[in-house]
Amino acid sequence: MLVVVATCSLLTVGGQTVFAPLLPAIIDDLGITSSQAGFALSTMTALSAVCRYPGGRVADQLSRKTVIVAAIGSMIVGLVILTTTTDYGRFLVGTAAVGIGAGLYLPSAFALLSDLFENRRGEAIGLNNAAVNLGGILAAGLAVAVLARTAWRAAFVPFVVLFLVVAALLHRWNDERYVVSRVTLSPRSTARRLFSQSRIRWMLVSAGLVMFVQRGAIAFVPLFLRTEKSFAPTLAAGTYAGFYLVGMVASPAMGRLGDRIGHASVTVRATFIATVGLLVMLLGRGQIPVVLGVLLFALGMTGFWPGMNAYVLALFPDDSMGGDFGALGTVYLGVGSLGPAYVGLVAERTTYLVAFLSLLLPLIASTVLGRWLSTHS
Repeated sequence: MLVVVATCSLLTVGGQTVFAPLLPAIIDDLGITSSQAGFALSTMTALSAVCRYPGGRVADQLSRKTVIVAAIGSMIVGLVILTTTTDYGRFLVGTAAVGIGAGLYLPSAFALLSDLFENRRGEAIGLNNAAVNLGGILAAGLAVAVLARTAWRAAFVPFVVLFLVVAALLHRWNDERYVVSRVTLSPRSTARRLFSQSRIRWMLVSAGLVMFVQRGAIAFVPLFLRTEKSFAPTLAAGTYAGFYLVGMVASPAMGRLGDRIGHASVTVRATFIATVGLLVMLLGRGQIPVVLGVLLFALGMTGFWPGMNAYVLALFPDDSMGGDFGALGTVYLGVGSLGPAYVGLVAERTTYLVAFLSLLLPLIASTVLGRWLSTHS
């Protein structure tokens, strides 16, 4: 089941990360601005955030299988719309449907992994995140291949086909029943559990800052490399894929390290590394230093999440784990959803270099918070 869930996670994130290398072609084809493109991606992320809590809560009260299959259905609908997009309005609708499905899926999938691997949560989540990063690599390669031969819309077709296959495997191999009944969300009790512990509160703030940086930076890394560092399109896409290649190694490694030394300790190391990497990427001269900076930034960004997820999952009650984790995701992903719109707007009014430099502040703040958590865990 881990393989099936990891594959679905790969497709879920791959279907979203494929937008970044396609963005220059999308902007040109639809005749939109960078701020409009950023708004569309922020809308996708915001809807994903909003759906995290209800997705996790429904998975707790009905079944993980019910929510996961429904989520896949929403993503398929959105991706099909994107394959026929001819205007900005339809593009927004397609990205919105993808965001809704992703939001419903992720807390249910993490809860399922936590159920199956209670004593190895960090490792299981790290392996799942490695598959997620593989999705980013494949998405970047797919985008390059598609743009070399046909229109950008064709990049979404493989995701539709593979999602259908994964849905069939989940239906067959997951022994849970499909359950349809009334669900009580109880947001007040969930909020009390989330905010009653200072450790959860501050980790939530840290996660929101990291997600803001990650969503904002990753959406525009290929454009940044092309406009500010004069990278060729292929090299920019390849460097973008390198971000996820590093994540494939870093995620399971950081998850295992967190199981040994403490997950809060891992998160502070990760944000510090990301800060150094972002500085090198922005200030480096020549292609090699810039690429190394991107890879170092990737090590920190992707290494943060296994530790953060395992840290908070261990603090949640078993009977409300999916809903609590989903609510947590709603908050930090909601903050992160502002990242692409922010970077797109600042870049439009100044430069991509200025926009990316400003992302150092939330990274530094997250590092300080992580240090405090690591000494109070």
